[in-house]
Amino acid sequence: MSTTIGDYMARDGWRQRVNGALMGVMSCEAFNAGCLAALSDPKLQQCSAESLGAAFLKCASLGLMPGPQQLVSLIPRRNEITVMLGWRGIATLFNRLPHVAQVSAVLVHVDDPLKIDPFLHEPHPFDREVTSPDNCRGGYLRIEYTDGRTRHHFVSIRKILENKKAAGNSSVWRTYFAPMALKTIYRDAWARAAVSFEPGAAQAQHIVNAELHERIVNDENPARVSAPRQVKSPAAAALTYDKPST
Repeated sequence: MSTTIGDYMARDGWRQRVNGALMGVMSCEAFNAGCLAALSDPKLQQCSAESLGAAFLKCASLGLMPGPQQLVSLIPRRNEITVMLGWRGIATLFNRLPHVAQVSAVLVHVDDPLKIDPFLHEPHPFDREVTSPDNCRGGYLRIEYTDGRTRHHFVSIRKILENKKAAGNSSVWRTYFAPMALKTIYRDAWARAAVSFEPGAAQAQHIVNAELHERIVNDENPARVSAPRQVKSPAAAALTYDKPST
């Protein structure tokens, strides 16, 4: 009889491995519930317990659970499952930082009025949606801190296109330009240390893990990315930078 994913997750050592990866951001019970909810996808139900277990542990290393929240997606490919990190997942990791009240990434349409200093962005509420590099001017991350401060980290369209190029012949970028561009904004803010963090904390470690995971999944080749200026985190080695944060 083949092993079910329920049997796999009931094995000795599963709880210890999951809790070690989650580092206290949620309970093993809550994580397991999210994993089982993700199995509503019929394609995942056809995957082996071993491949599902490996994918769930990868999610745990990111501090995120799969499921309807769309923080991460599980994509069956041949005999393996690819864990695809969504921009909502990265936003969740940033929002867990204890001194951050809220972060939100915004793409700027080429026709949107935008000023950097003083900051002003007037997006159109209906008919100016960014859908491709042709109508994207760039974007920014709005960072609201618990002490009332607000900062903006700006990312140009050049930087977004460099990350797209670094991913090679990626169908994900071609099909989902806007979500991938939003992910680029979050990743660049992390690489530039636009959001401060406590080294070694669980929240920061999960963001580092997410950055490294993104490079592997997207087959990013640092040789295809122009050389960065001085970096502020080990996760920044293959990224390039455009404008300072304000």
